[in-house]
Amino acid sequence: MKTKSLMSLILMIFAAVNVFSQSSVSIGSPDKNYVNSSATVNFEVTYTNAASVALTSTDVEFGYSGTSGGTVTIVNGTTTTPTIQISGVLGNGSYTISIIAGTSEDSGGVKDTGAGPSSAVTVDNSPPVVSSINLLTPPSSPTNAVTLIYRVTFSESVSGVDISDFSLTTTGTASGTISSVSAESGTNIDVTIESVSGDGTIRLDLKNSGTGIIDVAENAITGGFTTGQVYTIDQTPPVPVISSSAPNPTNTSPIPFTVDFSENVTGFSLSDILVSTGTKGNFVVVSPQQYTFTVTISNDA
Repeated sequence: MKTKSLMSLILMIFAAVNVFSQSSVSIGSPDKNYVNSSATVNFEVTYTNAASVALTSTDVEFGYSGTSGGTVTIVNGTTTTPTIQISGVLGNGSYTISIIAGTSEDSGGVKDTGAGPSSAVTVDNSPPVVSSINLLTPPSSPTNAVTLIYRVTFSESVSGVDISDFSLTTTGTASGTISSVSAESGTNIDVTIESVSGDGTIRLDLKNSGTGIIDVAENAITGGFTTGQVYTIDQTPPVPVISSSAPNPTNTSPIPFTVDFSENVTGFSLSDILVSTGTKGNFVVVSPQQYTFTVTISNDA
């Protein structure tokens, strides 16, 4: 009776020791969290209490969300610290990996129960584009401003933006110099144009190639952007020409006058007219470029 109890105790102790020393495996965090299909992501794997390890590419399973494919490479697959390398995952979304059970065993021959899923890796295979280039400061056109600011909006956050990525398309005598960008990275980036002069139009464009602009997954921007909003630059002041249909000298009263400007104007009113002799009145807006008024003579001049 005592011999049986002693044997049971020994078996219980052996079972407890065997459970405690069972081989196990864990998957570390990926060394990259946001990638495209050309990137290689490394997962460090750790085996504990393993007397032997035999990890191969067929032991790795994917968990896909909007993605597919992928190439698995195992580095040091017979050691307790192998590396799983993942590349070539297609689509846009994310993936995780898991290790099936039984890739290692402890000294008693008990195999591990597998590991996973790992932390997710986001896959982005869509290159960024410019969504719009719009007037910011001043907010409207035409303008005589000597400094212009455009807002460039990208489809997603990008980096690598600088003044060399942009060019100006102009007409007439209008010109300016791209002087600064508000940030090197982001979704909305403001581009400043200084030393604006002349008359004509100015449009800010993104160059077709060679910009070095990339998104978080390192996809390079594709193509340029040449359909942004346009500033009309007018830095030549309007010139008025005043005439009258009355003879000179004249005894006509009131005397009709016409003011013709060299271009359309706003804000011109009767108070802008100075009369040395007589009373002004009958102000009429014929068009944004032409105005009429009369002067009634108060005494002989």
